[in-house]
Amino acid sequence: MFNQVFLEFFRDGKVSGETADWAGVSKRRPELTHLVEQSAVAAG
Repeated sequence: MFNQVFLEFFRDGKVSGETADWAGVSKRRPELTHLVEQSAVAAG
């Protein structure tokens, strides 16, 4: 998981929403859109 997060971040400048969920990013506050890609399902 650690390698996947860093790979995506340094390759794309963002982490996918699926990877952020897998890494355990808190759902208690909105994701930072400049760091986490919004999936098509979540974006509506």
